[in-house]
Amino acid sequence: MKLEQLHEWLKTHQCNSEKKKANYNRWRQRHLDQERARCRENARRWYALPHNRVRQATTQQRCHRRLMEECFMRFGEECLCCGESEPVFLTLDHVQNDGAAKKRELSAKSSSRHAHRHVSTYSIVLDLKRRGWPLEEIQVLCMNCNLAKRRLGFCPHGLTI
Repeated sequence: MKLEQLHEWLKTHQCNSEKKKANYNRWRQRHLDQERARCRENARRWYALPHNRVRQATTQQRCHRRLMEECFMRFGEECLCCGESEPVFLTLDHVQNDGAAKKRELSAKSSSRHAHRHVSTYSIVLDLKRRGWPLEEIQVLCMNCNLAKRRLGFCPHGLTI
């Protein structure tokens, strides 16, 4: 095959692949709504089966537990005020008491159709992980110290938080 023939063949082949791509994109745009509806219906059917619901719930619980374990490893595994180390009693506290503002900010970052959605603890912790675990924003407190800080502005253990 001569060099000119090779160039001509490459042009034709490239042109055909671009046409195919353009045709596919047009077809995809026309059928995107149908495809989304079909996927939603398949997901509904899948979740309707009891064993799938249980499997999904346990998977979510496992992912949530792993993320929380990683979070407490980063921020500390005991209450900053009283030293409580039982994981069940520990919670995350916003140092500057700006948790509501952070939730609103995180909610606004989400897609527009979910702009007023509830921001879960999982979402907050995932955001902290994405931002590299900012130690200056979050501290670990037990539930008692956290509630006392919220209601009184300080913890009765004597330490100002």
